[in-house]
Amino acid sequence: MAGAWRVRDVVAHMCDTALRRLSLHRDHRMPPSGPRGTGERDLTLFINELNATWIRAAERFSPRVLTELYAHASENLVAFIETLDPLADAMLPVSWAGQSASPQWLDIGREFTEVWHHGSQVREAVGAGSFRDPSWLRDVLQISMYALPHAYRAVQPPHEDMSVVIEISGRAPVTSGRKLECRESAVLTADDGAHQVGVYVADFDAHTREHAAVGVDNDAVDDARRDL
Repeated sequence: MAGAWRVRDVVAHMCDTALRRLSLHRDHRMPPSGPRGTGERDLTLFINELNATWIRAAERFSPRVLTELYAHASENLVAFIETLDPLADAMLPVSWAGQSASPQWLDIGREFTEVWHHGSQVREAVGAGSFRDPSWLRDVLQISMYALPHAYRAVQPPHEDMSVVIEISGRAPVTSGRKLECRESAVLTADDGAHQVGVYVADFDAHTREHAAVGVDNDAVDDARRDL
């Protein structure tokens, strides 16, 4: 799941992202340099270089130092995030959602998906199993749905009544093997051909059918805020 990274490398990366967030967001310590350009590729290259340099430096740390460092950094990060207003503007936009400005709750959600993703990699590698609270997967999936409108921005649907369906196979404790259904809102503009995508996450509970809109309209934003 993490390519060439070992468990210690993933843990080191989690330390890096937590410390970087605290330094930048809480303490207003700007990095000495930034991306060379303003495009998505420039940002990706910049982040990859930040990740690589920290992983190399972390080779000097013992496993105990890494785990103690992450425990300290993550506790401080949680304490800081709890002071934030989720409805305020985020310090940094969520680039994978294609936003030039983002609400803080979505930025916090981005941080959560990062922690869940890498934490799951570590747990799988050491045989610790899934996280104890399966509802966290639901939150990760809902937050991740915000990437779809941007990811499909260049795709022209063949007709207005179009759906994107994401199916989870295998062991899925939250969905019980059911589907996440992502229905397009069929908003097309004649001027530039751009379209928005409304995302609906359904069938998370085996006994109840729940449609929690997490798309691009105001009702969707309210639902996502409540879940976060």
